[in-house]
Amino acid sequence: MPRTYRRYIFFTFLGVFALTAPLLILYTAGYRYNWERGKIQETGVLLTNYRPTTALLQLNNVVGAKKAPARFSGLIPGRYTITIEKEGYYPWQKRLWVEPSKTTFAEHMILWKKDSAPERVSLDAPSLSVQSPNKKYITLITKKNPATVALFDTRTKKIVDTITPPQKKSATITNILWSPNGRRLFIESANSEQFIATIETEHGSPIALTKFSTERLLRVTWNTDDDDRLYGYTRAAPLKPGYQLLEIDLFRGATQTASVGVLPNITPYFVEDDLFYRVEQGVLSITSFAASKQALERRLALPDAPTNKVTFLSNGPDTMITLFDQEHKRILLIDKGTATLYPIQETIDGVVDALWSPQKNRLLWNTGKTLALLDLEQSTREVIVEETKKIHAMAWDPENEYVFYAAGDTVTVTEIDDRDARNRVPLITIPELQGIMVSTIGNTLFAQGRDGISPYTITDR
Repeated sequence: MPRTYRRYIFFTFLGVFALTAPLLILYTAGYRYNWERGKIQETGVLLTNYRPTTALLQLNNVVGAKKAPARFSGLIPGRYTITIEKEGYYPWQKRLWVEPSKTTFAEHMILWKKDSAPERVSLDAPSLSVQSPNKKYITLITKKNPATVALFDTRTKKIVDTITPPQKKSATITNILWSPNGRRLFIESANSEQFIATIETEHGSPIALTKFSTERLLRVTWNTDDDDRLYGYTRAAPLKPGYQLLEIDLFRGATQTASVGVLPNITPYFVEDDLFYRVEQGVLSITSFAASKQALERRLALPDAPTNKVTFLSNGPDTMITLFDQEHKRILLIDKGTATLYPIQETIDGVVDALWSPQKNRLLWNTGKTLALLDLEQSTREVIVEETKKIHAMAWDPENEYVFYAAGDTVTVTEIDDRDARNRVPLITIPELQGIMVSTIGNTLFAQGRDGISPYTITDR
């Protein structure tokens, strides 16, 4: 082969190598040529997870995955349309940005069932129904058996127990309070009978509170941290003004008067560990009774001096008190720290009802025809739902990313993620819808209507 020809081949290959080597290096490093922008860019990653896991996922109308989870790497930066579909379910769609050298997460995509029908579970229309904090049970007081508590298991969708008051001639049950972890029930009837029932153990018969106190307890509540400690007001002395706070320790079977002194009135309160929070005449007071003597730790004047029409919302952040001033339709988020210069962290007006999310980082509130959200981690407030009909019930999905609400006779689910338009789906419509509850894993919705409570399977989990 002539030397000139050999040189030509050599320099040709050298030139090709000089041109392709950088391109290969850039390619392996995650760079691609963006034809729309006319330049080389570093690619991004899209990480998805959805349910049902066998649904079909399309990326920009091209089939991308047939099973979750799915990871898409080497994506040119830009906006991608994610569509998830499965027969018998409402589709899910959202447009998300993929950025250079970053991972975009889309991990809470749920398809909800179309035309969900009620399951054949016989639950008469209850006069009172209360779900346990852990979502495992619903207690039911029916018109047919007003003096008996039926315990309905949301997992098996069966009545697993009935609780009957200790007295043989019992009156209609009027009040039920679950302990914070769902192990015990405080039950009260119209004839002032009060007793405790224990769940999921060899509990035997319910225990009448007359075993611990000769007087009826007033404004009863559980310690927010303890299933074994119950509190209530009693008269400090017969025929004399003033009240004392009685503590019943069910684990030890003992009773004692909490060291908070004689109180002039019965006012809203709650007990957390050994701290007593109380509102009277527009002032929030925090008292410790950990020691044998009363020790006032803090007093805080509340805006507009609310009367006794206040409640403390449970399941909120550990560092905050959530006070609902029903008189002024206002939520106050108060920092528990004794050294805080400005203890009232948030004020929310126009509130009809409010719920903390399962992860305690989002507060959802109802203003009548709108739902709004406070996100503590993002420090944002926004309206997430606007309806023409009155919203009268709401519930969180256990995963913290969806909200169920009832407006009129329809239950709708909406997602929290505000990247692009929120996916919103009308799930069911039933006559005279009154309330909604969700199972522990969020696959079943319990709707209370004219004919009773009916379970609906709304997704696969």
